[in-house]
Amino acid sequence: MYKKIFACLIAASMAAALQAQISMSLQVAPAGVVQKAQLWNMVLVNTSSTSVAVYINLSLLSISDNRPLMTATARSIVLNKGAKQIAAADIAPIQYNYLSSVFNIDRNPDGFLPIGNYKACYTVYKIGNEGNVPLAEDCIPVEVQPLSPPLLNTPADNDSIETPYPQFTWLPPVPLNLFSDLNYNLLLVEVLPGQTKGDAIQKNVPVYNAYAQTPFNNYSASGKSLDTGKTYAWKVVARNADEPVAQTDIWTFKVGSIPATTKIPFDGSYILLQNDLKAVYNIIGDSIHVKYFSYEKTHAAPIVFADQGGQLIYQQTQQIKPGDNYFDLKLSRRLDMGEVYLISITGLDNKKHAVRFSISKNQ
Repeated sequence: MYKKIFACLIAASMAAALQAQISMSLQVAPAGVVQKAQLWNMVLVNTSSTSVAVYINLSLLSISDNRPLMTATARSIVLNKGAKQIAAADIAPIQYNYLSSVFNIDRNPDGFLPIGNYKACYTVYKIGNEGNVPLAEDCIPVEVQPLSPPLLNTPADNDSIETPYPQFTWLPPVPLNLFSDLNYNLLLVEVLPGQTKGDAIQKNVPVYNAYAQTPFNNYSASGKSLDTGKTYAWKVVARNADEPVAQTDIWTFKVGSIPATTKIPFDGSYILLQNDLKAVYNIIGDSIHVKYFSYEKTHAAPIVFADQGGQLIYQQTQQIKPGDNYFDLKLSRRLDMGEVYLISITGLDNKKHAVRFSISKNQ
């Protein structure tokens, strides 16, 4: 009986010793653009005197809440005594199981991981008659970053603009195909005297905090207009689904003096629609007369009436022909006297041609 107990203890000690004799050294790039195949770069070391059959299991977790986003199981291999360099090709085929919709963008086993911050956790299992026994475990952070973060465009840094309702534009991060659900958060704050723009962004209550799915945003016309002479700082944070993944630099601008109204009563002349929003044309009467020159083929296009912040009020579809186009348009009763509005046409090349106008009296 004692011999049997002693033999069991010896067997258990040998099994424990075997489990302690497998080590793992992960060689996954900690940041950058990452292919799924790169997740399997590692060195396994068997310091025992016997060979052992093993397989590797991977769990990719969200860095924020340890929620599993993807799991994967590799083909079994035999580890002889010594170190073995492992790559994805050595343990293929690898079975992937996707637990989050962020991976819908690329489910190819040889594809890229979506942009985000993850924790990759590995377990090496021994294959035996007594069941699969974990021999080694390790985790490593993996930060999948875009090659280029989003870049601010307008208003330009340190610019002085001529509208209290600016349009913000920026360039998206690249490559776009690594984002499953790209969206943005735009943050605008006032820079107080003595503050740096970085301090202002971190500490001040936002004047404007907007969500966008496109790389532009019109300052809401329903919000408080920006004050002339004050300095404002803004930045954009790119997000993949709910995860912040990249952000722009911080830029500043001021609102300068608003240009005076240019009075142009209709006398047989037309307002030329162009890329000029400096002047505000004062319309006398209940119609607006505009001219638009087109280099494009004949097509139908909407003439858009919007508020100063770019919010659509109404539109009228007109036939656009090559060359000069003249339009005599009845103004809607939805437009109020004294308010500033935009009238615009967007060409087939997606370039907008617009002017600003106000109405001198009730219709």
